[in-house]
Amino acid sequence: QNSVLPLGSQPKNNTFGTGRIDAMRCIENTPLPFGVRFQRAIVDDSAGGNDDGIINPGEAINLPVWVKNQCNYTTQGLWLTLRTRDANITITDSLKHIATIPQSDSGFTGPDGFDFQVAAGCTNGYALKFELAVRDTIDSVWYSNITLKVGEPRLAGDSVYAYDGGNGKLDPGEECEIAVQLVNSGLGNAYNVNVVLRSADARFVVLDSLADYGLIPADSWVMNTGDRFRVRAGSSIPPEFVVPCTLVISQTGYPVQRRFFGLEVGRLTAIDPIPDGPRQPALYYAYDNADSAYTEAPVFNWVEIRGIGTRLTLSDDQTVQVNLPTGFGPWVFYGQSYTQVSICGNGWVAPGYSTVTTYTNTVLPNTAMPPAAFLNWDDLYPPTGNGVWYYHDAANRRFIVEWDSVHYYNPREQWDKFQFIIYDTTRAAADGNCEFVFQYLTANRPGTSATLGAQDPTRAICIQMLFDGSYTRGASPWVPGHAVKFTTDAPQTGIAEEAEVTLLGPGRMLAVTPSLFRNSARIHWLLAQAGRAEVTVFDAAGRAVRTIASGPQPAGRHAAVWDGTDDSGRKLAHGIYFVRLTTPDQTANVKTILAR
Repeated sequence: QNSVLPLGSQPKNNTFGTGRIDAMRCIENTPLPFGVRFQRAIVDDSAGGNDDGIINPGEAINLPVWVKNQCNYTTQGLWLTLRTRDANITITDSLKHIATIPQSDSGFTGPDGFDFQVAAGCTNGYALKFELAVRDTIDSVWYSNITLKVGEPRLAGDSVYAYDGGNGKLDPGEECEIAVQLVNSGLGNAYNVNVVLRSADARFVVLDSLADYGLIPADSWVMNTGDRFRVRAGSSIPPEFVVPCTLVISQTGYPVQRRFFGLEVGRLTAIDPIPDGPRQPALYYAYDNADSAYTEAPVFNWVEIRGIGTRLTLSDDQTVQVNLPTGFGPWVFYGQSYTQVSICGNGWVAPGYSTVTTYTNTVLPNTAMPPAAFLNWDDLYPPTGNGVWYYHDAANRRFIVEWDSVHYYNPREQWDKFQFIIYDTTRAAADGNCEFVFQYLTANRPGTSATLGAQDPTRAICIQMLFDGSYTRGASPWVPGHAVKFTTDAPQTGIAEEAEVTLLGPGRMLAVTPSLFRNSARIHWLLAQAGRAEVTVFDAAGRAVRTIASGPQPAGRHAAVWDGTDDSGRKLAHGIYFVRLTTPDQTANVKTILAR
């Protein structure tokens, strides 16, 4: 009422009647803190526990306490009493004395504080609630609530690292050592932790099942890098299959625990090829230039055919048929041979004859669409831009289709430049199926409303890398210099270990080894003729961060070491980087990963 100013007659009413609240008077009339109140405490379990400062189930605790005098005078003859109504707490020393506490100062019970015992049945996070009563010589009494929590370890398996000498993941057919991350999400420390790994799948064999983890502190994790498990994953295990396992966990002070653990075999990441499906085993795989640990990974090498090839006269939503040159031979796709291709202005190429012109993209597979390679299935408008071209590059045994800065129907001002390259049967995969490549020189509208991938003649099997801006796991982003290779040659790792002579050659003018590095990587490039060349490192946002070489260079092989720093010598952050070689005739890009 003292904080309300009269404001006249109704209807200007508030809770306190007619008037308004004066904020300053509210503050002035708010009582200040008063009394002797609990300030803080120390958990001492050195005598009745494991001496880690955490209240564990069953421990006896010594609790030294500080209180703060918030009175405007010195308090004297203070008796502190600790109480509780919790049946899980047994207080064995409840009374402490402090002689004097000056105004605004703190008082301490001394290292011999209150004593209490915690029931063994208390679980992790259980709240122990106390009341602290403080009485002085003039019989003033102040009360404070104290809440302490019980802590015990909560252990569970999480991620896995495979010491396979390759991609760090356990793949079908591999035998190697693995480290399993054990996470302690509890409030208590786990001491002398030992784990036995057991498999419930006969295809997944545990050869060395015991690991010593030692101490795993509360709210932390440990990997058994010094004492690893050894396992063998059968080749019949399909990619991304989760093997049911059990972690049998023993530790000091707690009974043996068994935790279910799903161990994934053949997990796909952005640096792995994408298999076709749904089926096992896969036939075709899509490798992009982020998959540089695999021998089939492509290297971006743009082939400009505008002006040397044939330009198609395409209207909006039109598909035309082009006979493959006799010297090229058939396009062998999923075991079927085609001597003709159908090129749609909306960003896809179909083997054989098709009149489909659908511009509205969908997910794959799609039974209403032909078997096809979908580079950028979107609503494109070929009349605007530099058109769609095709060219038979007989010398390099390839047939190329290019969408040269073709605009989108909406928004009309946006465009992209990309190309399809199919190699003839002399450069086919081991089983005779032809290999083909997608290349993207620009990324002005990278898949916002598009589908990227391929589907087979049954229209039931496909590889989908992108749909309406959402990437499939295993696909890396469409950026300038992006390349994707489709082949039936199954994944083989080891490019990072190859000698320099095998890294470079026809169609491969730039390479980085290893493809994933921590301290430094070696960049290799090949110049067919003498001339000016630039080797530059770009970050994932397209910013140039380091110039490796720039200026006139002789023909032949070149190499330089990049130490993961920028032009100012600063260490760059963990992430994906692109190394680009630029000459007057062509450009090549390679993706690499800096792992700090």
